[in-house]
Amino acid sequence: MVRLPPGHPRPDGCQFRGAGAERQVPAPDDDRLDHRGPIRGAETRREVAVRVSECVSELMADRSHDHVVVTHGYAQTFVITAWLQIPVEAAGFVSFAPKPGSITHLRHDDSWRNRTLVDLADTGHLSGRRP
Repeated sequence: MVRLPPGHPRPDGCQFRGAGAERQVPAPDDDRLDHRGPIRGAETRREVAVRVSECVSELMADRSHDHVVVTHGYAQTFVITAWLQIPVEAAGFVSFAPKPGSITHLRHDDSWRNRTLVDLADTGHLSGRRP
């Protein structure tokens, strides 16, 4: 979602409800990857996905180490899609939303070369629970 300046009407004439809702414009279904919205210079979903994917590819090239990636929720979606090798073109509607402070565990199987999403947004460590 992008935010419109206060008082700026939605392009489609629809009205939102709730605090601050009048400034939000959801990306249209036919332009989810390249929708920039009213914020000049903001990254599109595609631009974020490509940037994050390049980083994940660089990490994957180094198979001699385990990697820890710290990110915010929006970018995490593209870390996971890049990890699973989901093409950017197919990531228009994907969302892997984490909880604050959560850990997502991705595993690469060296024998079969499968990539697994082991845990998504696990918060057990916050409550003292051990895996």
